[in-house]
Amino acid sequence: MTLAEIILSIQTRSGDSNITEATITGWVNTALRLIANRDDWSWLMKVDEDDVTVANQQEYALPTDLKKMYSLRVGDTTSTETTATQYSFLGYGEKNMAINNDVDHCYYINPASSKYGLIPTPAAANYKVFQKYFGYPTTVSCVSATPDMPTQYHDMLVDFGLARYFEQEDEMDKTVLYETKLENAIEKMKTDFPATGYLGRMRDIRELAADNNYQQYNIVGLGR
Repeated sequence: MTLAEIILSIQTRSGDSNITEATITGWVNTALRLIANRDDWSWLMKVDEDDVTVANQQEYALPTDLKKMYSLRVGDTTSTETTATQYSFLGYGEKNMAINNDVDHCYYINPASSKYGLIPTPAAANYKVFQKYFGYPTTVSCVSATPDMPTQYHDMLVDFGLARYFEQEDEMDKTVLYETKLENAIEKMKTDFPATGYLGRMRDIRELAADNNYQQYNIVGLGR
């Protein structure tokens, strides 16, 4: 469904043609981010191969739409992603210890600067950095745009919009109905895409050893 089709569906099913395009667009974008945060969905797996090392520079900007890093590899100037060296995730609180002890092939995430750091600091320039990560969906604004999720689940966006509409109309029975439909659809997606649930449970050994320290998680919380 395009955004225009979602807008029409919400207006028709609510019986209120006066709901503005801007209001429904806001609901759709809120729903997309809510759904994105519920699992590591396969359609939100992204690849960034644009970064290259700078000699003696340790930290580099994270992708702006990053939700959770999945893997990071660094290779030489002729490497492909599969031939590059896999770097292990290291909690930000451990980075100085690793640097002082000459630990190799690690990366950390600096939440204060929205950057990732490489250990050891690259000595050479133009080495390729390959990142795979779970990102946030693209914000929709143009009515001809198609939301960034499988089309067979676009009714979830309609259900979310209807829940918000009936909430503001103080019709709580209908609000609960559409919120329940949305939750059931999210659970169905987890069944339909079992590999994503598996990926979501795959965690670096350092992360498993530090479950009680939130800074050790291979997840970036940037206030988005």
